[in-house]
Amino acid sequence: MTQRLNVAANLAKKHPFNRIIASGGDTHWLPIAEAQFMNIGLIRRGIPPWQMVNEVASTSTVQNAQNTVAMLKRMGGTGALIVTNGFHMERAMKNFRDAAKAQGARLTFRPAYA
Repeated sequence: MTQRLNVAANLAKKHPFNRIIASGGDTHWLPIAEAQFMNIGLIRRGIPPWQMVNEVASTSTVQNAQNTVAMLKRMGGTGALIVTNGFHMERAMKNFRDAAKAQGARLTFRPAYA
């Protein structure tokens, strides 16, 4: 999680007018949603709360992708950088592309390795 938050914070600082969608719901290891935990970590890294949007309903990478794609469509987004660990990137990218196709969204996704 630390590496992902560091990469996300660095990207957010380079692109201060872009939004961060922190995606993750309830976990067995946190008393709050994973997205809320990520927000706290990003705030501690100097990212303003207004730059963040939470998606707290998902409990899997597939749901992360489905819910985030729906949010991007509502927000008028055209794509996103996916920040995750290297071992997880291929599956995450496939899930996001599949979700966009299923929802009829024309979105571009690029990896940002943590």
